[in-house]
Amino acid sequence: MADSLDPISQFKDDLIVALAQESAISAQDLRSSLSVPPRDDLGDVAIACHRFAKSMGVNPNELASRFSEAAMRAECVAEAKAQGPFVNIFWDRGRLASDTIGAVRQSFNSDLPGGFVAGAEGRGRRIVIDFSSPNAARKLAFHHLRGTAIGAALARLYEARGFKVVRLNHLGDYGHNMALLLYKLSELDPDSSSTDQLPALSPQKLQELYVEANLEEQAEPERVKSAARGWLKRLSSNDRIAQQRWQMIVTSTTEALDKTYSRLDIHFDEYRGESRYFDEAIGVARSLVATGTASVDPENGSIFVPPEDGFQPIVLVNSQGISTYEGRDIAAAIERYHDFTFDRCVYLTDVGQGGRFRSFFAAMQRAGYAWAAGLSHVGFGQMRLGGRKAKTRGGDAVALDDVLDEAHQRAMDEVEGRLKSADAKVAGETSSEGVSTEGQELAQTAEQIGIGAVLFSQVRMRRTADFDFDLDEAVSFKGETAPRVQYTFARICSILAKAGVDIEAALTVDGGTDIGGEGSPVRSLLDDPLEHRVVKAIALLPTAARQALASDDPSFLADGVLAITDAWASYQTAGARERTDLRVLAEDPALRQARLELAAATAIAVRDGLAILGVECPEYM
Repeated sequence: MADSLDPISQFKDDLIVALAQESAISAQDLRSSLSVPPRDDLGDVAIACHRFAKSMGVNPNELASRFSEAAMRAECVAEAKAQGPFVNIFWDRGRLASDTIGAVRQSFNSDLPGGFVAGAEGRGRRIVIDFSSPNAARKLAFHHLRGTAIGAALARLYEARGFKVVRLNHLGDYGHNMALLLYKLSELDPDSSSTDQLPALSPQKLQELYVEANLEEQAEPERVKSAARGWLKRLSSNDRIAQQRWQMIVTSTTEALDKTYSRLDIHFDEYRGESRYFDEAIGVARSLVATGTASVDPENGSIFVPPEDGFQPIVLVNSQGISTYEGRDIAAAIERYHDFTFDRCVYLTDVGQGGRFRSFFAAMQRAGYAWAAGLSHVGFGQMRLGGRKAKTRGGDAVALDDVLDEAHQRAMDEVEGRLKSADAKVAGETSSEGVSTEGQELAQTAEQIGIGAVLFSQVRMRRTADFDFDLDEAVSFKGETAPRVQYTFARICSILAKAGVDIEAALTVDGGTDIGGEGSPVRSLLDDPLEHRVVKAIALLPTAARQALASDDPSFLADGVLAITDAWASYQTAGARERTDLRVLAEDPALRQARLELAAATAIAVRDGLAILGVECPEYM
């Protein structure tokens, strides 16, 4: 049975019941054969009869004719046309409008997490999502944004669909990178063997020192690597000075990270740094040797998992007896399962690390960890800035806060420009667009637009696609951008305000009309093709959410939100120009009520979809 907040799925279920009466074809096979026609005039859904006709030993055209007659027995179907071996099916527009607006109203009144995109697939299941994962001693760089934005969106989506979600940030606070920085810090305090006179340093200063250390390593690799190894050994031996400096670096980093994450409205349940697993990883490596999963190199004493079944070898402990990144990953996974008993643990990194994770997961399963089948890598494509990939070690990384500041300013310029071009109703208070010119409120709106634009740019593209980030494009009010979607929400709020209602009141006009019931004007009045297109786009949003969940790709949800925006734009533009009969604020009271309900449902669907993607909807723009 379909989710009660998913009218399209319910319609499909009813259709499949009717079609199943004509054959012994399973409901699953019938559902998988349904597709969306390329044009609205070809129907709302279509079914191809070729493969079914072959298995039944009948002519495809004949089966299409039988299916078209059967489809008409479903109350949700208004028309079914057999065209050759295909059946084009048209939903009952009034019924879909009433059911869709009724579902939106139900989600609005129930306070479901995720609102209209809520679901129940995850009830009783827990997922751990490891995302962002920057290195210590850095400001959060812009190239970390994509994994951070996608991870946060997936966490919200999984929660909306009923899962218990644990958000983890695996901070890179160990290994060669940390050793290089400790080495560089020693130059600031040559007498580091007995005292530590270093003050707390900002992430910006630490990052500058790290870049300098990398440049030195390129120039004198043997000397710098040897010095770095010495500091890593001091740290692993709990040397007081090394530990103090390490703690200063981690504290400075996490405080700065929290400020940036807060600005993005992203939170983590825990930071669990790589250093946490230094000792545990060695014990785990030895246990894998005992099970025969890992081996000891007889020449240098390192511990490794041999290559098998096409997987690359994994070194767990190096020849100096220090655990490796991979070894610490395995120890972290064991701890996570012990602490959270997850059904699934997702590692969100760039697609280039897929091979390493596959080898890591396979090794754990060979070692007998049955729950390791729940480990999965979700990769994302490369984002380039100015046509190239930024690298912190080369000193060309762009701080994320700098990009957010620029996005904020451009959004502010855009909003101020719109204010100046509008005729102010009350000078210094409100423009014709309903935008407050109060400085603090204007700045808050600009922040919502700027942050939303940047985040949406990361989740709009298919997860595995590479792309070039363009800030001008991201903050534009045209195209597939967050500001354009946000503006749709704001314009609907403006229309509702002119009608003297807000979103909630618009859904309960006349003191609580039974939205979706037989007495609602929605069922009989919202039947224009442009209105139907809006209704259908809203009704398909839960489907987009399910697709995003199944593929771990929030871009499908972004597609759903953009489809609603496009449909509403076509409807509203037509009503403002050549089709005055389509104006929301119609003179006829019943028609006006029905269209206000549609406007409110559109606003709620847009708002709920954007909320999952991390984008806020200001009421005035």
